[in-house]
Amino acid sequence: MLVTGSLIAVPAHAQDVPDVQDAGPIIDQVLEAYGGSDRLAEVAGYRLEGELQAVRRPAPVRTVRQFARPGRLRVQLDYPEAPETRMLDGMRGWRDRGTGPQAVTGMLLTAMILQAARADLPWILDAHRNVVRVVGPVVRGDRSLVGLEIQMGTSMLFRAYVDTDTHYVVESLGILMAGGQQVRFETRYADFRSVDGIVFPFAEENYASGTHTGSTRITSVDVNPDVAPGTFQPQE
Repeated sequence: MLVTGSLIAVPAHAQDVPDVQDAGPIIDQVLEAYGGSDRLAEVAGYRLEGELQAVRRPAPVRTVRQFARPGRLRVQLDYPEAPETRMLDGMRGWRDRGTGPQAVTGMLLTAMILQAARADLPWILDAHRNVVRVVGPVVRGDRSLVGLEIQMGTSMLFRAYVDTDTHYVVESLGILMAGGQQVRFETRYADFRSVDGIVFPFAEENYASGTHTGSTRITSVDVNPDVAPGTFQPQE
């Protein structure tokens, strides 16, 4: 799961929607599609490597992403001019651009928390199934997608859009509310493959408020890797 139960709240407007569909059966279908609830329960985390092609950069860069439940994430971006590392441990985050880790707050921290929510798919749906709200469906081409929504505190909203044929999460949407404005982070997933009995998307397309920002292609995934000290927070 991503954050503690005290930060997960049922949206107030959910009480005003008549005949809200029960999310439980949809979540069960998602878990089965990703490897089954028993196998998923055995996963404490994973590490993946790949290449990120940012829209504003001429060439792709190597990226390493390590995730551990609940809510711990490390992202390395091997930019040639200055490699960058981001670390998240629950509700605390740091960024290191080569001069040592610096604590982050505000929009950057909340964006990292939403990235950890994406990394926690599909586990986050099961962990918070009692507050997941069904939204949609929406149509993308010839596919029908149903949305599963989690309200995260007062300033963050997270949605996972499920293909009703495959039961894979093919889109996610994170919305940050700040200063009366919304910032939307969207990821579209493809090329689903099974690794050690768990399904992962090996292709991602990323958008910020509707603008395409980059593509990630995964080259390898390691399930339940060893976690070295200092992986998710600076060492003392």
